[in-house]
Amino acid sequence: MAHKTKPEVVKRIEAAFEATAVARRSYIVNRAFLSGRQHVTWDSRLGDVTDIPAEDDRLRVTANRIWPASRVLMAALSRRPLQFQVMPDKADDASARASRLAEGILRTRVSDRGWERLRLDLLWGAWLGGTAGLAIDWDPAADRPLGMTETGRKYGTGDCVETAMTILDFAVEPGAIDAERAKWWVRRESLAPKAVQERYGLKDEPSADSRSGRVPTTTDTTRQSPDPKLTTVTTYYERPCADSDGKVCVVVGDEVVEEGSWPFTFTDRLNLVVARETNVPGQWFGETVVTAAVPLQAAYNSAWSAVVDHTRKAGNARLLIPQSVVDMIDELTDDAGQSLAYPDGAEHPTWLSPPQLPSYVIETPKQIAAELDDLLGVHDVSRGDAPGRVDSALGLTILMESDNSPLGSAAAEVARAFGGLASRLLATYSAKVRDTRSQRAYSKPGQPAEQVRWSGKDLLGHTHAEVPVDALLPRSRSANNSLAMQMLQGGVVDPIGAAKLMELPGIEDLLSALSPQVAKAERENHKMLAGRQAVPADFDDQSHTDRHLSFMLSEQYELADAEVQGVINDHYRAHQSILSPDVPDVPGPLAMPPVDGLGPPSAQAGEAMPPDMPMPMPDEAMPPPMPEQPGLTQAELIQQMLTENLI
Repeated sequence: MAHKTKPEVVKRIEAAFEATAVARRSYIVNRAFLSGRQHVTWDSRLGDVTDIPAEDDRLRVTANRIWPASRVLMAALSRRPLQFQVMPDKADDASARASRLAEGILRTRVSDRGWERLRLDLLWGAWLGGTAGLAIDWDPAADRPLGMTETGRKYGTGDCVETAMTILDFAVEPGAIDAERAKWWVRRESLAPKAVQERYGLKDEPSADSRSGRVPTTTDTTRQSPDPKLTTVTTYYERPCADSDGKVCVVVGDEVVEEGSWPFTFTDRLNLVVARETNVPGQWFGETVVTAAVPLQAAYNSAWSAVVDHTRKAGNARLLIPQSVVDMIDELTDDAGQSLAYPDGAEHPTWLSPPQLPSYVIETPKQIAAELDDLLGVHDVSRGDAPGRVDSALGLTILMESDNSPLGSAAAEVARAFGGLASRLLATYSAKVRDTRSQRAYSKPGQPAEQVRWSGKDLLGHTHAEVPVDALLPRSRSANNSLAMQMLQGGVVDPIGAAKLMELPGIEDLLSALSPQVAKAERENHKMLAGRQAVPADFDDQSHTDRHLSFMLSEQYELADAEVQGVINDHYRAHQSILSPDVPDVPGPLAMPPVDGLGPPSAQAGEAMPPDMPMPMPDEAMPPPMPEQPGLTQAELIQQMLTENLI
């Protein structure tokens, strides 16, 4: 019987995964050690780790140092929220608004689509396997449903789908150096056989060739697996180039079950971004220090096993007695001051001390632990312990910054990966979103969202996004607090500015407690920015009005629509009228007519004052100064709260 020839795409898939066999093996071993399964060996027949049988009379200790060290590093790299920058390509207002819209879309994506979870998945994947990836796909059935095709598949207005992958899940054209600009790449996932049959309209239910939710680590999918429950589905992506128009096809087993054209507008790169823990020149995938830490962790377990086994077998003291007094042992009790008689002339009982282990046996675990800390980049200061005699805040800050220095390359990889993902998302939206969509857009993290209506054309081609590396690097909170207090004491910032510099939790509640007038003004600013009216109250004071003026000097105000600017201008003038009722309503600079269609509209544009005419402001019209409050000042209050660890 003649064998069926494998399609060319299947041969490419097998070759791509064979090229990363060593990297996938490292990931599986490292993941086992991370979870505490550390007495294992690699079984090439199964393509997995297997447990080493334990000896009946020997203790086997697992003192996991990789897991806590990894958690410290992951927490440091995910502590600060993702931030994006989309720079306008021109100096006009339309470009500025388009870049602001693009940033708002990305911030909404972070909060609504779980990009922070994607970041953690990317970090763990790169940490354990040396390489991890982020893929973006276009799902035509997502967003608002429109109908069904003749084959029974749903379609809608469409949306992007982002996925984080480990080195087990994807591979790139063998020999490629830049993974994102290779000609093609492949991705594997494991699904229930019935779901695969229904999704792709297969006549027969496919065989289950994936083990326990993990894709096969070898290309031999005919071998029986110990837990055949899932089916491997492989998607092949080929971008358009000189000799190909590009395509996307789905492979189940050795059969191509679906094929289509390249769905993206960008053709100079793949719909894939890759992050590496340690870059290896000349290849697209990297390595990780965890692979080097695994042998040290095994030696650490062995050293502690020897110490514990000795303690169990030879660590207890024994009582030496003459044989003639053996019968008297039963008279021993735990009563204090008990008397014990023994025959005249016999030696009295003595204790036999347990043998002492050599010093090098006791010191070996400590030395291996220090080597592991150096290799993984985690020391006492990273865990919150003061090393040695260093106890000053400045000294601990310097040590913390030194300990965090290896995180710089990892933060740069995360920034580059999410910048690439965001750019591909915006490029896809710009080309494919033809309908007008309404969504929440966050102007800044922690601030209320605006309801924005947009379509792909509103981006005006602003599709290049970046993630600032400095925004992801961990910062010393002690250094931030010290700097903020110095600026507060020097009068550079007010207490609210100092609290924001300190990045205190619950900053909104703190702002409301320290300055409710300012907090109310900020709520009104965001309400008016969203196009809603805010009515001034007669109890709003000068600090409230000044906060509105500060907002009118910000970039958010400059990029707002002319109608929104007019609402804010009228609100500010109403506050001025309430605070200074005797001042005649003379239009100021805010009422100057727009030049060439730029600037906010004004109901009094035709009555604008000459620029050299001062606005009348008699002394009697000025609001009275705020009376001094007894007790602590705001600066002293914040200092006391910090000292007492209340904030």
